[in-house]
Formats: sequence, C-alpha cells, structure tokens
Amino acid sequence: MCIRDRYQRRVRAVVAVRTKKESQRRLSPLTKQLSRCAATLTTLIEGQEEIKVREHRHRITIESNNTRVAVRWVFEALALLGMSVGQVFYLRRVFAKKKNTRSA
Repeated sequence: MCIRDRYQRRVRAVVAVRTKKESQRRLSPLTKQLSRCAATLTTLIEGQEEIKVREHRHRITIESNNTRVAVRWVFEALALLGMSVGQVFYLRRVFAKKKNTRSA
C-alpha cells in the first residue's frame, strides 16, 4: 500500500488489520487481570469495613472500661481516706486512754 504524506513523497507503509477475535484474544488476559484486581479490591474494601466495625466495638468497650476504672479509683481513694481518718481517731482515743490510765 502506498500513502502520500504532506510533503508529497511516496511512503511505503504496512497497515495491520486485526480481526475482532484477535483483539479479543489480546484483551482476554487483560480482562482477566482486571477482574482479578476488581475482586481483590472488593475483598480489601469489605475487610476495611469489618475492621472499622470491630474498631468501633473495641472503642466502646475501652470507654466503658475506662469509666469503670475511674469510678473504682475514686471509690478506693475515698475508702483509703476514710480508713486513714478512722485510724487517726482510733489511735488518738487509744493514746488518750493510756495517758488517762497513767495519770490516775
């Protein structure tokens, strides 16, 4: 086949014409790879959604546990303070009795 270019020179060119089946054979591996990539991407997206749900549940559990720890800490601090004040009064009373028994 001879083609003329814009400079009016004759150029010999070979034009390849592919049939539909040939182009499908070439696209077939590409299509297969693309469908594998799409399936992998779908799996990854589903996995991410599952991880987000699990993270949300764990976050709720952690917040609940933090609240429990804070309440228990306050209770223990109050109990320790109450026991300390009780011991001070108890020891004052014991030593006051000993002082009174020695004086008499």
